[in-house]
Amino acid sequence: MHQDALMDPLDALDQSAELWSTALSVLPDDLDVPSYLPKWSVRDLVNHVAGGGVRYAMYLDGKTSQDAEPTRHADYCTPDAFADSQAALRERLADRDRWTETVVHPAGPLSVLDSLHRRCIELVVHSWDIAKSVDLTGVEVCPMPKELATHLIGVYAATNAGLAGSSYFASEPEGPAEDPRAELLRLSGRVA
Repeated sequence: MHQDALMDPLDALDQSAELWSTALSVLPDDLDVPSYLPKWSVRDLVNHVAGGGVRYAMYLDGKTSQDAEPTRHADYCTPDAFADSQAALRERLADRDRWTETVVHPAGPLSVLDSLHRRCIELVVHSWDIAKSVDLTGVEVCPMPKELATHLIGVYAATNAGLAGSSYFASEPEGPAEDPRAELLRLSGRVA
């Protein structure tokens, strides 16, 4: 576990998945409307996150980004797609004996534990993106627990080194923010 981690990583994963499930409950009827993220519809955002669970599981199974490429074009906007992909991924991540193993991710090699943390951050930040996309503005209306945000900030540097300003996250806005939820969003290129 990272030195700064405040929560059990699997508890953080479960809370992050619950937050994403909550975000899915506020989706608009028309998923093809633009999302908060430039160039992405709400459908693109949902497919990215649900498909991300499929891809992470593939990477943990030793597959490459080339193997995972077809998943980037699949439609995961079905009622059970996220729950199914997240359950399969969690099963792989629950093996604590593997947490120090290295897996290949398109952004570079990661430990299994860092993959778990990166998935948490993806779920939490994109939950906020969904909330922002359906006009639920600000951190206060996003049900992100402060304890979860604080935990993810504690593992952020090791987990997401080099992602700011890449195709994964926008550059960080000026900061830092006092509220840990706003700070996690800031680190991920969002303005709360």
